[in-house]
Amino acid sequence: MAIVLCNMSVSDVAAQQMRCEDLSIDAPAQPANHDAQTLARQCAAINKLFSRREKALAARSRKLASDADNLLQKCTSFSKNSCDARVKKAAFNQSREILQLKKELELARQPTPQAGSLQSQLDAQKIGTKKLQGTVAELEKRLLGLRRKLKKAQEREAPLKAKLASLKAKIKSCAGGSQCQSTTPDNGPANAPATAAAPVTDSCPHCPRLRKISVRKPTRLGLPTNRIEGAKRALPPFRLTLSKDFLLSESEISVGQFKAYLADTRIEFKRLCRISIRLSSSTITVTSPSLFKVLDLPEPPDGDNYPAVCIAKSDALGYAKWLNNKTGKNYDLPSDTEWEYAARGYVDLAPLPPSIDYSLCTMMNIADNALFEFTQLGSRGRLPSFRRNQVSGCDDKIPLLASVGTRTAHNRFGLKDMLGNAAEWTRDCWFDGTAVKPDRLKNGRALIDGNHLDCTASGVRGGSFISNSNVATLWHRRRAKVTLNPEQQQSPEIGYFDVGFRVRRDL
Repeated sequence: MAIVLCNMSVSDVAAQQMRCEDLSIDAPAQPANHDAQTLARQCAAINKLFSRREKALAARSRKLASDADNLLQKCTSFSKNSCDARVKKAAFNQSREILQLKKELELARQPTPQAGSLQSQLDAQKIGTKKLQGTVAELEKRLLGLRRKLKKAQEREAPLKAKLASLKAKIKSCAGGSQCQSTTPDNGPANAPATAAAPVTDSCPHCPRLRKISVRKPTRLGLPTNRIEGAKRALPPFRLTLSKDFLLSESEISVGQFKAYLADTRIEFKRLCRISIRLSSSTITVTSPSLFKVLDLPEPPDGDNYPAVCIAKSDALGYAKWLNNKTGKNYDLPSDTEWEYAARGYVDLAPLPPSIDYSLCTMMNIADNALFEFTQLGSRGRLPSFRRNQVSGCDDKIPLLASVGTRTAHNRFGLKDMLGNAAEWTRDCWFDGTAVKPDRLKNGRALIDGNHLDCTASGVRGGSFISNSNVATLWHRRRAKVTLNPEQQQSPEIGYFDVGFRVRRDL
């Protein structure tokens, strides 16, 4: 009692027919792909075959009933016992055959693995289609948002281009004169004072020249939202609220000023100094804070007027303490937030045109063509060589450090070389700008104890003569170890050949 079509028994045919009936409710009117079309054709063939089989079974049942009637009619010509036996036998055979047909029908209605596989495939296709539809809708939504942002950006583009052209024209016109005081990116908005306050110098022969840093409340500091250079090392945007004005040295502390401290305190300067550029690094012992002696180069006649380098953080703090004793004032290193506020020169944190070139050699002494060409010479001393792609494209004719205070460009507070020349120690222990809450920064005090601080290192600001334009910015913070091996308790302190310092003083 089995009918075979394409290697399928009647049970398989019936099961497929039942699956096709169940699927006909949710199945799409038109198959979505080749597999769905194949499934639809199989279902149609199975339906047709099952219908023919039901008709055949119905015809067979009718024939059996007709045969039973004929037997009853023929029984009149036989004896009653014989007739009854024939009728019972025929009825028994008919019942058995009908029972067998019912079993086959019940078995045929049970699902088969092949039908289950077809159902799973169709369900998977439906789920995939829904996911694709959701993805398309999401992409269309994002595209609409991007188009809106693009439209707004295009609306802001024209005034920004005009402002940029004006800034470049002013920078070009004042490249050689003091007018750059009112055009450098450090200057800030037009409503800030046009000139800095008069310098202050305490009554000691080698005391640094100081500039007044006036407080303006509140001031936003941190990384501008449209800048990405140095984002990992920058402070998060926050509002700084300084309680009072303070003084900051106009330039980095010079070799001559630091030598006066060593002579007066009778300290023998002997320091480990790291000479590090990119992947090239070496540590040597030095006995002078002069870069030219550190690099084993001829020292210029005014060598004492260059920034003191290879200064450990403890050396800088010792110098500030010496000034305290000499003047009776309160000297210290500037905090990280004080340094940035002073470097900005009244500049609020605001979106700045990202195309402004902050590496212009008229404004700061950073890695440029002059440094690259110097390192290609055979007489560069201990200075490692640079590649062309490590320096900016400008040329200030100064390959190494510049003498302190000789640069004409400075900010509204009258501070010089806040960017470039020698990088500068700050008072804080090192901290990740994303780990410290802005509430701890807003008062401007140095972070030297508390959570999320690493006092085996400190922040260094401003970039140096070996820095590119991503480092010599108002917001970039460089992590510098204060000892050679922080994991050792008696590790010697260390300085860096491009790092100096400046001091701050309370009013």
